[in-house]
Amino acid sequence: MLGYLTYSPRQQPGVPIKLSDCVNAMNDHNRMHAHRQRNAMFPMACAGIVAVLAMAVLAAWLLRLDGVDAVYRLLMAMKANAALALLLLAASLSVLTRRDAHPAGVRLAQAMALGAALIAAAALGEYLLGSASGIDPLLAPDRRASAWPGRMAPLTATCIAALACALLCATHRGDRAPALAQLLDLSIVGASAVTLLAYLYHAPGLLRI
Repeated sequence: MLGYLTYSPRQQPGVPIKLSDCVNAMNDHNRMHAHRQRNAMFPMACAGIVAVLAMAVLAAWLLRLDGVDAVYRLLMAMKANAALALLLLAASLSVLTRRDAHPAGVRLAQAMALGAALIAAAALGEYLLGSASGIDPLLAPDRRASAWPGRMAPLTATCIAALACALLCATHRGDRAPALAQLLDLSIVGASAVTLLAYLYHAPGLLRI
């Protein structure tokens, strides 16, 4: 008698089920929940690291710390608009990683990813048109000698746009959306690896691929 229950929310009233089955189902649920939490730790950690670096870059640009220390000059190698776009992407990823994200939070994450995509698209559009619209130094003036002051590199803009599209695809439940998101992620990893190898082995020719 103690090994059976007479009611379960998932079954019809009066249908007996074993108590051991309930315990096993609860254990499976707990294991799945713990597995999901472990899987979410890595993207959350990556989002946190990117957000901290992006805020440091923005602080260096907004406070004009380029002449203070070599670390700040190194941070300012990234443009302010690129840092803002990465901060938006990091915030979007941190929200979408949560399994219990509220629908309003998901919409906010989509808006942040879309904002990052628009920033990158504006830079790419200027490169394609060969013109300067003046939006590049809008966030923080770039007084350093450059052909395009304040504008992120084309590869940076492409990767940011691809990341934003991958996050937007992750919010859709279509059959092809996850595969497209993974394809975009792999392309970004490949482009980043080529850039890293170019800097490590002093091969500027790789940057022109």
